[in-house]
Amino acid sequence: MSERQKYILEEAIKKFLETGEPISSKEVSEVSKNFRPSTIRKDMNDLIQNGFLTQLHISSGRIPTEQAFDWYAKNFQIDEKNLQFPSKYSNFVFRVLSECSSEYEKMVFASKMLSDIVQMPTFFSGKSHLEKMFGISKLFRHNVFSKDQLYYFGEFLDNFDEILKISFSKKGFDQKMQIMVGDDLPIAKGAGISVVFAPIQNKNFYFGIFGPVAMNYPAVAGILNEFRSFLN
Repeated sequence: MSERQKYILEEAIKKFLETGEPISSKEVSEVSKNFRPSTIRKDMNDLIQNGFLTQLHISSGRIPTEQAFDWYAKNFQIDEKNLQFPSKYSNFVFRVLSECSSEYEKMVFASKMLSDIVQMPTFFSGKSHLEKMFGISKLFRHNVFSKDQLYYFGEFLDNFDEILKISFSKKGFDQKMQIMVGDDLPIAKGAGISVVFAPIQNKNFYFGIFGPVAMNYPAVAGILNEFRSFLN
């Protein structure tokens, strides 16, 4: 993929996340003024051929595929100046965490708060098993599941402990944030779900978010990192 195509793909993904609608070459050209519309159309067609975009009809716009979001998740950079964390919550979060009587209580509060902010399910776990999960109902607001995916999502929930065990055995309990996109999941590959999670330093907990593959990974990772700083 050329640098220009990477730029065009990223802009198409951002626009899709913003609107939830198929993206036309005209819409991409509005934010990519350095490139001619004909060049953008050609590159978008190349991205379709390479599996990063799909087009339901000849006259319709393009939709980023799971492959595109997997690329996005592996290549984004967190903008430290734009974490999208509501600053008005900071003092409140610090105050409540300081009043919690145990690490477990802190994790419960932080997980609930994070779920309310990102409007997606959150969880925390030990090294081999799920401790708590919050906000499952929020996922259905995104209207992301086909009938087939609902079955796999049920399989995802039923096997969440096993997914964690397999993931931790492969990646180890280190200090890095991990992202599994769609078919990266060891179980329930057809669910269309991504999981973003990270360890809490010096504590035997993992803290994370799961939601649709079409996720704003830079924003989610930034907010998750902000909460990690509260808990560390």
